[in-house]
Amino acid sequence: MGGGKGKGKGKGGKGKGKGGRGYYDEGPPESVLPAGELMHTCEGEMVIKCTLDQKVPYFNAPIYLENISKIGQVDEILGAITNVMFTVKMEDNMSAESFAKGDKVYINPAKVLPVERFLPAPKSAISKPGVEPVAFMLFLSRTFSLRTL
Repeated sequence: MGGGKGKGKGKGGKGKGKGGRGYYDEGPPESVLPAGELMHTCEGEMVIKCTLDQKVPYFNAPIYLENISKIGQVDEILGAITNVMFTVKMEDNMSAESFAKGDKVYINPAKVLPVERFLPAPKSAISKPGVEPVAFMLFLSRTFSLRTL
């Protein structure tokens, strides 16, 4: 009889939201710092040139005006590590086209990461014991075994 279109009672697809992190609206911050300047708008979003010194904004971090009124949140982060840009997805009551090139936007200081988090970790002076010397000894043994033939 049946095909696969019935109303099964499986457990997939209808999550109850148990575990994981829920959304928590922290409200406006006490103070904000300049995050960048508007370069242009694209598809209803703002494209911002980041002016944070050695810092990168969190994804989904709220973006504010200087008077701490929320205008949107970080959507995408673009560019090289030395030339960071990001897009701002606007709030429902805001329009990206209402802003002019060069307008400043602001961010909560707690919602930025140091740029070092995105760089490769420096090699430590202390290596794993035995790893490099063993590789060097293997190289030497192959070199000397070829010469003795």
